[in-house]
Amino acid sequence: MVDGKKIIVTPDECKKKFFVVGISILLYSVVLCLLFIHQDQIVKILLEWLPKYKIEYLVLSFYLVVMSLTTLFASLIIQTKLEIPTKDFIRKTTMKVSSFLAYESMTIGLSFFATFSLIIFSSIFDFKIHILSPVGFDFRQVQSFNFLHVFILLVVSPFLEEYFFRGVLLRGLGRFGNRFALIAISLMYALVQLDISQMIPAMIFSASLILITLRYKSILPTIVIHSIYNMFVYGVGLIPNQYSWGIPLAILLVYLCMIYFFILKKSHHIIIKKESATTYLLKLFFSRVTIVLSLIILCVLHFLIILNI
Repeated sequence: MVDGKKIIVTPDECKKKFFVVGISILLYSVVLCLLFIHQDQIVKILLEWLPKYKIEYLVLSFYLVVMSLTTLFASLIIQTKLEIPTKDFIRKTTMKVSSFLAYESMTIGLSFFATFSLIIFSSIFDFKIHILSPVGFDFRQVQSFNFLHVFILLVVSPFLEEYFFRGVLLRGLGRFGNRFALIAISLMYALVQLDISQMIPAMIFSASLILITLRYKSILPTIVIHSIYNMFVYGVGLIPNQYSWGIPLAILLVYLCMIYFFILKKSHHIIIKKESATTYLLKLFFSRVTIVLSLIILCVLHFLIILNI
């Protein structure tokens, strides 16, 4: 479905287009896997080449360049083969302040609810939660303000992730059905987070952003919402222990905002119509060789991370 208009495609056409999408996701997965497996060697090489610089900046800079090029190249493959112009998902749009507050609170609130539920679950069953960035760098190592780190979190990461997942992938897969695209993209987005304990929050986060993108037909609002979300999470992590009382207060304000807009006003609901072919399309998509290989690589990577903890 494109801009509300139905299109008719044959199963063979679906398979060919899904295979192309799978190539891009496979490329993305392979690079993630290589970065994680060879992270020690990467650090060693960077220190040999640039011994005068701090390792933290070297690693962040290296991952920034590699993942930026990988994401843009993967996007280019899909855009070229599926004929998706950038203007189709980067459009000038307007969003009211009330709408922005509603969707921002929804994104933060739902993701935090899933995270808190996992924390409670982990405390009961003694399951260790290990939070990693999408490029395999443990951001908990950053205990103070770091300009490069903040730049990645607030600018680079939101743009690249929205461009690839909610822009190119959503535009490409959305041609076959919005509900199918939401489920498929959210599942893949959750897997590339490289943290099994954060898969459910990541799926909810992605689904929220997809709904917003579908409503405004542009990733510009979600880039801003994603950036503010990252800033909120990063800011909470930097709060000193003596001011830790501010964390529940900030989260409470988010939920109060969410309740006001979505329960009391009921003016910002986004609904995707039920599509009969969703299950069939999901089976077709996840049975492509390139998608299967991507899933295997990501699952193996998750397993290696668990062993490495």
